[in-house]
Amino acid sequence: MDVLKSDIKDICFLEDQHFLIISNAHLHWINSKDFKIQKSKIINYRPYSVAYDSINKSIYTGTVLGLIINKLDDYRFYRHEEKVVISEDIKSYKGKVYVSTKKHGLLIFQNDSLIDKWSTSTGLLSNQINQIKFYENDIFLATNKGINRLSINGEVKQFINYTNGLNAKNILDFEINNNELWIVTNKGIQSISLSEIRNNAYTPNLELCKVLVNDEAIDTAQHSFKYENNKFVFEIASKTLKYRNDIFYEYQLVGVDKDWITNEYLSNTFEYKSLPPNNYTFKVRAVYGDNYSDTIEYRFVIQKPFWLKTSFFILAAIIVLLIVFITLYIQIRKQKAKLTIENQFNKAQLTALKSQMNPHFIFNSLNSIQDLILQQDKENAYNYISRFALLVRKILSHSDNEFIDFEEEVQVLSIYLELEELRFKNDFSFEINTNDIKDIEIPPMIIQPFIENALKHGLLHKKGPKKLKVEFAFENETLVCKIEDNGIGRQKSNEIKQRQNKIHESFSVKSIKTRFEILKELYGQNVGLEYKDLKDGDVIEGTLVTLKIPFKRKF
Repeated sequence: MDVLKSDIKDICFLEDQHFLIISNAHLHWINSKDFKIQKSKIINYRPYSVAYDSINKSIYTGTVLGLIINKLDDYRFYRHEEKVVISEDIKSYKGKVYVSTKKHGLLIFQNDSLIDKWSTSTGLLSNQINQIKFYENDIFLATNKGINRLSINGEVKQFINYTNGLNAKNILDFEINNNELWIVTNKGIQSISLSEIRNNAYTPNLELCKVLVNDEAIDTAQHSFKYENNKFVFEIASKTLKYRNDIFYEYQLVGVDKDWITNEYLSNTFEYKSLPPNNYTFKVRAVYGDNYSDTIEYRFVIQKPFWLKTSFFILAAIIVLLIVFITLYIQIRKQKAKLTIENQFNKAQLTALKSQMNPHFIFNSLNSIQDLILQQDKENAYNYISRFALLVRKILSHSDNEFIDFEEEVQVLSIYLELEELRFKNDFSFEINTNDIKDIEIPPMIIQPFIENALKHGLLHKKGPKKLKVEFAFENETLVCKIEDNGIGRQKSNEIKQRQNKIHESFSVKSIKTRFEILKELYGQNVGLEYKDLKDGDVIEGTLVTLKIPFKRKF
């Protein structure tokens, strides 16, 4: 004979003189003929209760991990509404299996499928059921709030609680014999005659005493609150002395709670914190046995903050669209302005090209070549033609570029002045000083018109040696070009123009001034020009033109 070395918690008849026994740690099979004990190889979880369905040959076992239904070598965990079922008592009766639960009331199975559920909503004192007994075709259920007596069909016949004699709710065990209910509680043993139990048809009353919002009492006629008022406390009361130990409350905040929540009689305040903006309905009722009070409802709404309201989104969308529209409008205006400036720049550049290739210069150059040919000076004539052709080619090649190498522009100026030197004969000399400036780019055809102006209006009418000096330098990160001549000065030049009726501004200089203004708008650098008379006392000895030129570094 084998011996179990742990406490027996439950036992049920299997078949063919076999029994199922639940110990502290395992499920066992025991043969009553030879008392051989065999441990289950399937149920290895700590068990609480067991029952055998002889019709379907299924074993129901309540374990620490939930309810297991197994048949032969196959088993499965049963979950009710996706929740674990903890059962401390399971009974098989007339082809059905009755499973007590801690939270779901009584579950009834047939053919291994759930066919019914009894709970507080069907009249039970509680959904926490600890024991199941059968007597005279009735079912007795011990709960944490008393004992229910029901018919086999689930009809509530009696309930035993404080009101009709129960001395404690903590029922450890009970038994029925000769219509006498014997109950073991933490206060001792008591017996109650079933025939003497009278359940009064008492319907509890209920009132909503107080509603607190953010810990301040409010008038219950108020139903709309700002979003920051999101803490709600509801206080209720069911006034009774006789039935207070057997009354409990069921409450639900629709919009937060999915199901009814149960509270004891003395726990009559219900608190909700940090409720988000929404529409809510607080519902509460008092329950005594299978009798319910009228359900009290309090409807309220927590308003959305203005930045979450539809009107705000519409306004915000309008503002965003307006900002986008204004931004696009400004960008389009800027693009148009830029295109206008670029067109003006291109026109000015074309004008500069025309000024550099003006007929006077071409005719003068051709006349100089003719003089050399007539003088039979073939070598100088050939050199002049070559330099003239090189100058024309460079001017034309640079006309399409916004910026060219600084060295290229200096070379163009040198060639131009060399040609003019030939025309002026021996009384003209020039000097170009770059101060070793390298690795930058400047706009083409921007300096030559001022040199031409110095030659034409300053040096042409001067007697004696004619000198022109061009100097480049950096001053505070600004490229400065100074054109200095020892000519007759601007005042005398204007007097000559008046005598010749040529008082209008030089075409080339005017176009360059326009070009300077456009460059300043495009590149935002310190761009401009300045004229200054050179004097020795009161005597004018020449003119100084200072140009501030935009540039780009190569590296």
